[in-house]
Amino acid sequence: MKKILLLALSSCLLFTSCSKKARNQSENEKLSEETLLTEDAPVKKTFEVISSGVEISEATSSEEEDTEEVAEGFIPAEIPELISFPERVSLELGQETELLKTNDFTISVCPTEIHPGRDSDTYNCDINITDSDSNTTLLEKCELLKISEWDNFIVCYDVLDNEHPLVTADINNNGITDYLFIIDGYYSDSLIAFEKKGNDYVAFLNLAVQVSGGPESDDIAENLIFNSGKKHNEIIIDYLPYNRRAVLEFDKKSYKFVEKEESKYKMKLYNPKETIEIMHFGNHEIAVSDTRVYLKENDEYYKIFFLGDPETYGDLFRNNNIGFQGIKILDIDESSFVVHLSFNHYHNNQFYLIFHKNGELYINKTEEEQDCKPGIFCDDGEILDMQSAVKENGGVTITYNVLEHYRDSDEDKLLDTRTTYIKSENLD
Repeated sequence: MKKILLLALSSCLLFTSCSKKARNQSENEKLSEETLLTEDAPVKKTFEVISSGVEISEATSSEEEDTEEVAEGFIPAEIPELISFPERVSLELGQETELLKTNDFTISVCPTEIHPGRDSDTYNCDINITDSDSNTTLLEKCELLKISEWDNFIVCYDVLDNEHPLVTADINNNGITDYLFIIDGYYSDSLIAFEKKGNDYVAFLNLAVQVSGGPESDDIAENLIFNSGKKHNEIIIDYLPYNRRAVLEFDKKSYKFVEKEESKYKMKLYNPKETIEIMHFGNHEIAVSDTRVYLKENDEYYKIFFLGDPETYGDLFRNNNIGFQGIKILDIDESSFVVHLSFNHYHNNQFYLIFHKNGELYINKTEEEQDCKPGIFCDDGEILDMQSAVKENGGVTITYNVLEHYRDSDEDKLLDTRTTYIKSENLD
């Protein structure tokens, strides 16, 4: 399930991760609508960007207002000129092997310890950097599956061809040029960032952009957005297939990016790359694709529901389509409303409360579940129809009808009227 790591630059530096050239060509063909770099980007020049899918105008990337998700200005990224980058290397225990060399430094790897395994051995390795004065520093540690002759462990993704596996950009916003590369480890492909601080090279980011969990459960970084946050020193990472988001903030004391606590109820901004349809519900706009549902507000897109959320657990790899039965919206007041999504594949319904709080958009949903799957389920031949949504007791009470529904029937029969509740106050 590895996909191609993509790099896009607009108002912020953004990586969209997926797989290496030589792997999973059928998977790569599905990504034709992703954001790509021009293939002829020259050495030492800023990347040009080709965007496809949904167009987001430059005005929405915020020159006038500072948002947490979008950085102002343009972050240049360049490709340093390399002296050498062997496509294959030979590794031995205790032997240092050069992986990449520039005019200023050499990156090498040295297997230091073996871990025998039932099916295969793994090796602890030091990733070292040696400057032009022959001073060697431990940059990072990693774990490799094999030694002996093997492909270069610094990964060449499609966007970084086999002559350019290293890029530069100031991702911690401190005015110092940062170097970024990806190393193919045993358990994960890791994005490593380092810079020259004084006379020393220091690594300040080691981030798994693809974690191997089996043939159908690789956890990959779909989006990595650099220079985010009010100080433009944060990184946003969105992972697939089981959707989660992590936010890292650069800590000057430890000189590392550390994970930041984020409210799980705050709605998350996305830049859709897939083909979407805009649906209108009164004053609300909902953007829908085969696998995702967004709220569109002020020309920005916020996540409501993605394939891979808990509601689709278990069916994630059997269906490439959510299979919407219907979408309905009820306004509660000027600052809040409820979205009802129903799904054909799962006989599942979910109600989402969306509301404004302190100038931000928040979302919460019902806590009901069946067989450890969240949502409100109905039997074959039944549908749910939302009737009303009323604020009370620090949340919203939703009333809905259970209807007997068959395609060849002219009318639906009322079977029951029920309620569900969504909390809106005192959220963690």
